[in-house]
Amino acid sequence: MTINSMIGARVKRKEDLRLITGRATYVDDVKLANMLYASFVRSPYAHGRVTGLDFLNQFPDCQIFRWDDFKDTIKFNPVYRRLPNRPYLSDGVVRMAGEMVALVVAPTAAAAEDQANDILVDLEQLPVIVNPEEALKTDAPLVYSTLQSNLAKVSEKGDRAAIAAIIDACPIIVEERIYNQRLAAISLETRGIVADYNRGNGQLTVWLSNQAPHLSRSVFAAALNLPEHRVRVIAPEVGGGFGAKITVYPEEIIVAAAAVKLGRSIKWVENRTENLIATYHGRNQIDYVRIGATEEGIIKGLELRLVADIGAYANDESLLIPSLTALMASGCYAIKNIYTRIEYVYTNTTPMTAYRGAGRPEASYLVERMMDALAARLQLDPPEVRRRNFIKPNQFPYKSPTSATYDSGDYLNTMEVALQSFGYEEMRSMQAQRRAEAGGKLPHKLMGIGMGSYVERGSMGFENSVIRVHPDGSVMVFTGTSPHGQGGETTMAQIVADTLGISMERIEVSHGDTKETPYGQGTYGSRSVAVGGSAVRLASLSVRDKMVKLAAHMLEASENDIEVLEGSFSVKGVPGSSRTFVEIARTAYQPDRLPADMEMGLESSRYFNAPDLTFPFGTHICALEINTETGEVEFIKYVSVDDCGNVINPMIVDGQIHGGLAQGISQALYEEVVYDEDGQLLSGSLMDYTFPTATELPPYTLNRTFTPSPLNPLGSKGIGESGATGSPPAVVNAVLDALRPYGVTNLDMPLRHEKLWKIISELS
Repeated sequence: MTINSMIGARVKRKEDLRLITGRATYVDDVKLANMLYASFVRSPYAHGRVTGLDFLNQFPDCQIFRWDDFKDTIKFNPVYRRLPNRPYLSDGVVRMAGEMVALVVAPTAAAAEDQANDILVDLEQLPVIVNPEEALKTDAPLVYSTLQSNLAKVSEKGDRAAIAAIIDACPIIVEERIYNQRLAAISLETRGIVADYNRGNGQLTVWLSNQAPHLSRSVFAAALNLPEHRVRVIAPEVGGGFGAKITVYPEEIIVAAAAVKLGRSIKWVENRTENLIATYHGRNQIDYVRIGATEEGIIKGLELRLVADIGAYANDESLLIPSLTALMASGCYAIKNIYTRIEYVYTNTTPMTAYRGAGRPEASYLVERMMDALAARLQLDPPEVRRRNFIKPNQFPYKSPTSATYDSGDYLNTMEVALQSFGYEEMRSMQAQRRAEAGGKLPHKLMGIGMGSYVERGSMGFENSVIRVHPDGSVMVFTGTSPHGQGGETTMAQIVADTLGISMERIEVSHGDTKETPYGQGTYGSRSVAVGGSAVRLASLSVRDKMVKLAAHMLEASENDIEVLEGSFSVKGVPGSSRTFVEIARTAYQPDRLPADMEMGLESSRYFNAPDLTFPFGTHICALEINTETGEVEFIKYVSVDDCGNVINPMIVDGQIHGGLAQGISQALYEEVVYDEDGQLLSGSLMDYTFPTATELPPYTLNRTFTPSPLNPLGSKGIGESGATGSPPAVVNAVLDALRPYGVTNLDMPLRHEKLWKIISELS
């Protein structure tokens, strides 16, 4: 039996026409009759006791709600019983600038905003701490007066004393303090919600800019004490998420609670300043890393002390993500002895959440920085140190000492492909020639070459898919994944088209509505294709099997003799003996024409529960120049070689890599959320939060290797986070490579022009 292959085809995205022509619907496009609008009164200070509200003006038809109006009806997530819960509106103490103190509801958005702006929060200010390392000191101000310290939690793995002894016994010991700065997601669409409550049937309908609508439904139902069948969450088009829109935020719970209280529909869409100060941030880890190695560069042990800033309030993601860094601390390397200690620290800042890669870029960054530091200590070529430490192909599945089981990989092959594509030897020769010509003096431009070999994890959990073939041969695909820019509709349609042997024009993919789609866990963590696509594949195979059986019945042939090709089911070797896809679909709804043991209809629902994680990997290499007069960085060449197993749509994979590279390079060189010592956000607008335009980014040379995963029917791994995982170490290692001859061996991201200019000025 054969099928018309669509796997690996460069197919244009189905969803793009509505997106680029403005016909798509986002949360702010939702308009309901008699809708109210919400705005929040926020604290201007990072820590204090609320003593009251002052009204400069009080507008008619505006309603003001405080925490007391909701505290008896909203339930907390019980996972936080061991840590202080966050009230959805301030309960009398604020612990971060921008924390919500009151909700304003008004007939228009302008009236709600005006009223909120005319309410001043009276505060008795309390001491502030924003630096997580300073927050660990015994005399630091406490974020919670009820706790003994700002250390929320400690997590350790490995035998600390034994591994320290192994490292101490090594002839080569390298130590570094490595910093991943705080970042904002900066999605084009800010957070938004429309909540509509119908008192007649007790139905709450929520339109939400969110990556996981089914999980969000469960959160709303639990918080508002509603049965899940009375809660419908619709994620329409979502203008970017990058991890920040996985969770349900306090603002969204409060707006929904107000809609239930009033029996009305209420809309809230945050502005960009709110987005920067109140939408949860990513990264902000400080890593103290120590490795011990032989004189040949074989790493024998690694110690990691990870200081994780979780902001003013703990949440699921802020407690999970540092553990993913610890899980992936060995990177691509066969390091047998690892000890990790994570210290979760409260500060008077915005809480933390997932940000593209969520813990894995942090791990890749720390281990790849250490590989280059070790190479420099031993005066070895950076690729050579990696060759000596890579996990070998015959070691897979590989169980790391941190309990990660890598499914498949060939890290050496991928690096060699990257080196060849980059022209590594020629670029090193060019660099050596330029350094020789400089004669030890500081030239106008410094050239650096850096690399980052990475492995990351994805494809966790389960997904369900429903495939429904209508009598006319059109096909509906229902998936619990919820794409927000990744091209998921196209990818899922390709899987169905490939399995059923039909054109994609016959296929429509439905997602993002909990009333219409099967329960799923959403889109994040490099899981959509490997988990959601696998569910689609299984459901499609079930439909195809039934169609093959029906075709055999109609053609009076054996099922084993039926082949599926280009929209028809034919008997092998019998020209003209065939039935079209449409004929079989129509017959499936005609009971008098079915075999006696066959049910009517043509539909299948299948779950796929990932048996374990998949581990995408790759190597990135770049060459760059630093202008010694300005500190500006200009790329000479950037090569990315990534392995995500079997590829469904190469064009979509390329697009995901491009986006990830932009974010990773931006972290290396530009982006940072900055607070002053009083907890005031200094990067509170897009005039102050720096990120690059297309002119600052290099042209990319992309290549791929293919190492299928044995853990799912597609053999696929994730790709959405790979670009952001491999690029920061490649760029920073290149900058340090340029500066290392002048004694600079460690720098913190972001490596902005002024930072490099100051360093170079001191050198000269």
